[in-house]
Amino acid sequence: MTKRFIAGLMTLVLVFGGAALSDSNNNIINTSITASAANRVEGYFEYAFIDDVRSGVNILGYNGNESNVVIPSYINGAPVVSIGDYALCHNGMTSVTIPASVKSIGTYAFYHCSNLSVINNGSGISDIGMYAFSCCTSLYKITIPGSVTEIGYGAFDSCSNLENINFPKNLTNFHANAFAGTKWLANKQRQSDLVIVNGTIINGANCRGYVSIPSGVTGIGDHAFAENRNITGINMPSTVKTIGAFAFGCCDKLRSINIPNSVTRIEYDAFKGSSNLENIIIPSSVTYFGSDAFTDTKWLANQKHRNPLVVVNNIVIDGKSCSGNVVIPNGVKAICNNAFALNSMITDVSMPGSLREIGDYSFTSCTALQKVVIPYGVTSIGSNAFLEARSIKYAEIPNSVTYMGQEAFKECSALEAVNVPGSVDTLELATFQECRSLKAVNIEDGVKTLKEYVFSNCSALTDIYISGSVETVGWRTFYGCNSLNEITFNEGTSSIAADAFQKCDSIMTVTLPKSLTNITATSFNYSIPGFKIRGFAGTTAQRLAAYANVGFEILEEPIIATEIKIQNSEPKLNSNAKSETTSYKYTGKGDVNGDGKLNTSDFAKVAAHIKGKKLLDNASVADVNNDNLVNITDLSKIAAHIKGKKML
Repeated sequence: MTKRFIAGLMTLVLVFGGAALSDSNNNIINTSITASAANRVEGYFEYAFIDDVRSGVNILGYNGNESNVVIPSYINGAPVVSIGDYALCHNGMTSVTIPASVKSIGTYAFYHCSNLSVINNGSGISDIGMYAFSCCTSLYKITIPGSVTEIGYGAFDSCSNLENINFPKNLTNFHANAFAGTKWLANKQRQSDLVIVNGTIINGANCRGYVSIPSGVTGIGDHAFAENRNITGINMPSTVKTIGAFAFGCCDKLRSINIPNSVTRIEYDAFKGSSNLENIIIPSSVTYFGSDAFTDTKWLANQKHRNPLVVVNNIVIDGKSCSGNVVIPNGVKAICNNAFALNSMITDVSMPGSLREIGDYSFTSCTALQKVVIPYGVTSIGSNAFLEARSIKYAEIPNSVTYMGQEAFKECSALEAVNVPGSVDTLELATFQECRSLKAVNIEDGVKTLKEYVFSNCSALTDIYISGSVETVGWRTFYGCNSLNEITFNEGTSSIAADAFQKCDSIMTVTLPKSLTNITATSFNYSIPGFKIRGFAGTTAQRLAAYANVGFEILEEPIIATEIKIQNSEPKLNSNAKSETTSYKYTGKGDVNGDGKLNTSDFAKVAAHIKGKKLLDNASVADVNNDNLVNITDLSKIAAHIKGKKML
């Protein structure tokens, strides 16, 4: 365990499913503290705050019929920072004025505004979403602000009269079909087979035969040559740095390609489906491969025939044909997105100490994979990395990990216990959602935020420890955890969102700290017979109890039993039992539940004993350092043993 965790054991918070309160002046409860609350209305605009502290507004809809629509800079004291998905689509406006406060325009935001001809201002926009202005057939000219760094897929697709576009010089990130079906693109294609903007090729659909890309081009854009069945070869200059998504996808006549050593990134599906592509020279300069970059090429088929584990430049790019126990060689630094996805044949993966990154969807639906031991040194576990890996019973996450993406372990339905290291600042959306066998969770000191749905529908969850560092519990974080029965939050927690513990119908007691400042009327199910709130006099806890008409128990200053005298009970121990994480012959110390193993269940029980919540009958077993005390020292040694750092 990390030193930070050991030091933080003194502030562990026992949680058996819970909620928190709001401490704000004379208000009993703040019933609309999250963006998940009902949409708000200001004039003709529907909107929501982007976070609990109301740092910005997202426009969700527009119900007016004005010809000249002006997006406000501020609503309810907060800046308007985004125009949401579909917000103003199919509207009859002829012009729109976008304030400088707006940073992003969402998917389909102005889709099929067929009368829209003028877009004013927008000087703060950084990204324009997918199909944001698609089918705006009256739009004939645009000036893209210098702040824009990304134009999404099909952003101006089918703007059939769009002929004049002014690009800022720094804009190079164009997604596929951004200007498909415009007069501007048709005019450019008449001038040259290669359409180039700011050094990026955005279209090469009219190219034929052997294509020589001019010097100075720095990027091959997404879908630039996709499905061009007339090109036979490509000459890339040494100025090219990136090859975009599906850039050469389904180019059937392409047989060989020499990638220059200036290229550092090859994006997802870059050569996918180019079925006759057999000879590829990949330089050592490439440090990133997107998912399925070479899928359905002869080159990849030949590589897999030699070794089903395909490694290029110390990156695993494909393991879909591997089976049984996979040993990733030392030196490998990354597992790329989708590398083992949908592989139902692998049962175990040995990862080297050199590994630093596990990509998005890398082990998705690896249904035979039984355990995951991530080595120290890994810093990132991608989104959906182990999604639906339904046979994983054990997952070890080291304290080198600083990021776990959304749904990283979602629907790992056999996973029984997990320790979240304090090095992870935020648990993202639905990280462990629907892990229906998950019984015990330890969240170390250092974790600050639990986002939406993190543990929702973990129906077997009974024991969870959350350190006092956790400040925010998101919307429906523990929704449907119906085996939780008691919750205690320590000082530090400040916000619990709407529905955080709804459908947790076994919860009877909730203990809330003074630090809590935000709570909603639906954070818990207060209608459970016998439901009780514990807290301090004059705090939100007491006001919430009165509001919900439930019992309230006044607490004195919190007491954490750091040293407890050993009771005389001396049960017999199984000295031949083995640790679940090692073949080391286990002495039996710390095995307070007597199952012959030392694991997170024992950790939870010892921690409850130390805090005085539920005393052990066999407390002497928890005295692992034999000093006749059961305290934080013993707990840290048990934790170190469970993680295999220092065996007892």
